[in-house]
Amino acid sequence: MMTQQNIPVVDPEFRALIPPLSGEELAGLEEMIRTAGRATDPLKVWNGTLLDGHNRLDICGRLDLPYSTVDIEGIADRGDAKIWIIKNQFSRRNLTAFVRGRLALTMEAVFKEKARENNQKSAAVARERRWNDDAQTLPNLAKSEEEAPVVAQPATDPADA
Repeated sequence: MMTQQNIPVVDPEFRALIPPLSGEELAGLEEMIRTAGRATDPLKVWNGTLLDGHNRLDICGRLDLPYSTVDIEGIADRGDAKIWIIKNQFSRRNLTAFVRGRLALTMEAVFKEKARENNQKSAAVARERRWNDDAQTLPNLAKSEEEAPVVAQPATDPADA
């Protein structure tokens, strides 16, 4: 959903994932915004936090020009947000091979962290299930022992053997 003039939160960690524009690119963006009298592309946000459009936000703020925002759906957590930012940056034509490689390594680190978190969550769920299974099994065992008939066993004398 697109909204007008919502001021998104700028997260320094998210912003650091975005390679800076060259002076020429930044000047061109500013001229385009000034000519249009607004940012023509909406800023991309997730939970009120800016994912894409940091330069447009800065320029519009400095020139007191309007912009719009659009919420990005399907992002579950900060890790997903970082991956979205990096993938979005790969679509930029002005990235050097070095910058693309650095972004790929950053994305690999994010995937590893998400995998570690998922493993921890899975282990916790498995422990919880085992505990729940044990909690349900123990009372049933006790009941079955209480209900089991007691069978007398003849005593055996070791001398008879």
